[in-house]
Formats: sequence, structure tokens, C-alpha cells
Amino acid sequence: MVLVCALSDAALIAVGVVGFGAASKAAPWLGEAVRLGGVAFLVVYGALRFRAAARGGGASAIRGDSGAAGSGSDDLTFILKAED
Repeated sequence: MVLVCALSDAALIAVGVVGFGAASKAAPWLGEAVRLGGVAFLVVYGALRFRAAARGGGASAIRGDSGAAGSGSDDLTFILKAED
């Protein structure tokens, strides 16, 4: 089953590369548009992940607690206790 998945992934990647190559030859601006779209996605995604990390609560979510994150110094206390 793993071999089937690997081969189908390889085939789909090859088709995507060939298709994008043909599309970018027909529309030369497409490569730059995709690149800028990727940059925008990564900047927004990075900013959202940074904001989530700054708010904390990740350790609580991993443990499965239902307590609200971002309650001030309790977050630090929880993290320190979780590392014990």
C-alpha cells in the first residue's frame, strides 16, 4: 500500500510540475504571482503562529485541559509545573 501511495504521489508531482511549466510558458507572469502569493501566505501564517505563541496556552492544549489560555502569570506557573 505504501508503494502505491508513493508512486501516485510521484506521478501527481510530475504532472503538477509539467503542468505548471506549460502554464508559466503561456503566462510568464504566473511564476512571479505564485511566488508573491507564497511569500504573502508565509508572512501571514508566521505572524499568526507568532501571535499564538506569544499568547501562550500551547502546553495546556497539548495536555488536553479546557482552561482558558492567556490568564496572565498562571500561564507561566502552569508551564513550569508541566515541565516537572
